[in-house]
Amino acid sequence: MSDARTVALGVLASFLASAPLLLFGTVGVAWSATAGLSVLCLALSRVALRRTRHATLPVLGLSEAHAGPNELVEAALDSATTDIDFWGVSATRTARSPSAREAMLRVAANGGTVRYLLMNPSGQALARRAVDEGERVEALANEIESTVTRLKSFADNNSVAIQVRYFDTYPIWRYVCLDRSRATVNWFLPRKPGHHSPFMLLTNTANGLFFPIQKSFEEAWANAKEA
Repeated sequence: MSDARTVALGVLASFLASAPLLLFGTVGVAWSATAGLSVLCLALSRVALRRTRHATLPVLGLSEAHAGPNELVEAALDSATTDIDFWGVSATRTARSPSAREAMLRVAANGGTVRYLLMNPSGQALARRAVDEGERVEALANEIESTVTRLKSFADNNSVAIQVRYFDTYPIWRYVCLDRSRATVNWFLPRKPGHHSPFMLLTNTANGLFFPIQKSFEEAWANAKEA
């Protein structure tokens, strides 16, 4: 329903509500006017709220948001052409995904870069994350090391340059950025794997959320060590 139609219906409703009361004198007129103004204000407030809500999302660069879990990361890689950046704990599912492998081959063929920023399997923060995910520290460390081995084997067998580094801090974001222009972002919650949190799809806008999260990745990457 258009904004103009919403307002018009509100005005019409106010008049319909007040018409019978006009027969009952001054008190009735006052009541009907109040009722009419209330209906009109309600209609206008709904229009303003709808406009504000839809105007805010593009400013933030937020194209979609979902409650989770996020099962779309690997499928989203199908649109990558020049760059893939992954920032998370172990990237186990991503490294195993046929979609991810096809995407990495495509990016490499276009002369792009593929970067994985994973938790240090021997770092102190890993124990805290293991507790939050309900995993044994050794099992989580093995997952990370297996991912690195899998990625190295894939890179060697397909002549793809894949960079992998380790970070030592407790993870905040689970971030997959494609072509330096759009990203899927989750956040790590207590007692949940990263992909079980809500998630959002961000595009690179002038003043949106994409820039600070990408900047966080670049800073973490610069301070990480080679796997």
